[in-house]
Amino acid sequence: SLELSLELSLEFKQALMITAVSYVDKVTFTVSVDEEIVPDPQKLCDDLQESFYLIKTSVLVVEECV
Repeated sequence: SLELSLELSLEFKQALMITAVSYVDKVTFTVSVDEEIVPDPQKLCDDLQESFYLIKTSVLVVEECV
């Protein structure tokens, strides 16, 4: 199991914390935000999900070309 945390501090507050936990062939992300600084956490999660999808599809395309 691999666990890592990325903390972003804005104005000395913990505005964003992303935790990733991997086990076997699954990775789970947990996102915690300060809603005063990140007013729409669902949009952040949606954007992260879309970004991971784009990364995954890009890697699959490159693997097909090799």
